Formats: sequence, C-alpha cells, structure tokens
Amino acid sequence: MRQVLMIPLLLGVGFAAGCSCDPGLPPDNDKDDDPPPLDTSPDVVPTGDTAPPPYCTFVEEEPNDTLEDATYLETEQRGCGEFADDLDLDFWELDFLADGWMGVRIDAASLGSAADVQVIVSSDVGVSAARVDNEEFNDVDLLFPAVAGTYQLLINEETQQGGSDRFFYEVLVTTAKSPVQYDTTDPGTNTNAGAALRVDSGERVFGVVADLFSPEDWYAIDVPPGRHLLRLDVDAFALGSPGDFTVSLYDDRLEPLPEGCRVCEIDGGETAGELDPWYEYTSNGNETVFVSIRDQEGRAGPAYWYWIQLELEEL
Repeated sequence: MRQVLMIPLLLGVGFAAGCSCDPGLPPDNDKDDDPPPLDTSPDVVPTGDTAPPPYCTFVEEEPNDTLEDATYLETEQRGCGEFADDLDLDFWELDFLADGWMGVRIDAASLGSAADVQVIVSSDVGVSAARVDNEEFNDVDLLFPAVAGTYQLLINEETQQGGSDRFFYEVLVTTAKSPVQYDTTDPGTNTNAGAALRVDSGERVFGVVADLFSPEDWYAIDVPPGRHLLRLDVDAFALGSPGDFTVSLYDDRLEPLPEGCRVCEIDGGETAGELDPWYEYTSNGNETVFVSIRDQEGRAGPAYWYWIQLELEEL
C-alpha cells in the first residue's frame, strides 16, 4: 500500500524586525518580545504526494497462473513479480492501443535475481512470440511489429525454480520504433525458389516469416561475369526479433553452395556468440544465387521479422 507523507505548509511566518525605540529612553519592560503566533489558517491545502513514486506501478497479484487470473499491466508502466514456488507461472495482460512496434523487457539476473526468465506472448489478434534469453545474458528483450489488441504475457523461470525472494523480476512493455531502415519489404509470397524476390546488390529488405505452412522466405541475386564476393548479412535476434534464423545458399539448379559443403546452413554471425547469420561467398560470376531464410525451430507468424542485405563486391 502506498504511504502518503503529508507535510503541512506553514504560511505567513513572520518575525518582528528592526527597532523604533529611542536610545535615550529606558527600555520598555512591558513590551512583548515574543514573535507573533504562527498563521495556521488553511489558505492553501496541500494535495500532492511528496513521497517518491513507487518503482513498480503494477505488482503481481497471486494467484495469476492462468489466463483468467492474469495481473493487469499498462504499457510504459513497470510491473514487479516473483516466482513464489517451483513451477510457478505468471500471467500478465495488457491492452496495446495502436498498431506499431511492441517492446517487452524483463529484467531479473541484471538486478541480482536468481531467476532465468523466459516469456511467451499471445494475443486475441493473432500475434504471438517467444523469447528465452538474449545473446549475451539471461534476461529478455523482445521487439516485434504488433497490431492493436489485448495481449497476454506468460513469464516463467526457465529451470522451473522458485520459492524464495531471490527469484524476482521486473517487466516493462513499451511502444517502440522500428529498429531497422530498409529499402523494400518482402511481398509475403516468396515462400519458394520459384517465387523468390530478386534483389539488387546492397538493397536492404525487411521481411517476416509469417506462414506456418511455408515457414521460409526466398531471395535471388544475379552475379555478373567475373569473380565476386557475395556478402550476406541478417539482423534479427540481436535487435529483439523472436526469430533465431538460419540461411542457406543455392545455385540455379538449387544445389547447396558453396559447392561440396558438408554443413551448408549458416546459423551464426561474423564473431563467435552472434546468432544472426553473416556469410561471405566467393562466386566465379555469371550465376544466380538463391537464398532461403527460416527460423531454426520452424516458427513463423507476424512477429517473426528480420532484415537482410545481399551485397556484391568485384574481386
């Protein structure tokens, strides 16, 4: 419960100042040297809360381990919760008022908590997403395009531990901006090689793997004669996408590239620990290279976004 600290206002506080007595006359012993009484008349009534605002506007209310008992949360307002028992599930519910980008941040380990949090987002408008960890630490940052509607967050401890005040967390849902700039968007119909979207060198594409029945997108780029370096770059997971994507290259016969590769899927970045694909392929030129991109676990939906760029450099 919030404790409101009211501090009375003291108005009209005054003291007699200066002296009008004649220095040649004896002092007036009958003069009252006490200051005038304090003016406590209620000219101004204090109405503000002078205590610091609570850090969490919304606090988890147990039981909230079902959708029907979800604790309400507002966007841009922080919520606090804890895993009171092993196998504890915490449901939160909020209204997302306008189409845009939704950011979901859950802090635990970074606050000193023993909890390793994960989240599943669902909604009444067909948008869902899930996130276990970030690339470098165990807390959660999730960012995806969302439409207006009612959303539910299921937050739990990844190892199903709880039962003490050490397993706490904070959750914050915000309205965000697109984290990437792009030149074009995938049409949503490029779900096979025959319908691949042809792109130019350096063209930046925003895509969404949206179809659960065809959970991959295809692109094609024409390499001119002569040796060229084809550089492929994908941004997604590191920027908050729920998608953990893998990429494959093919020649115009749909044989994997590079020729003779044993492990042909590209599922890591330029440096160790990066999950978003980055790759350089050396082409002898005069060929079309096809690129497919999909989530490693086959997940798809309107929240599973990515940014991809294919760039050619003459050697």
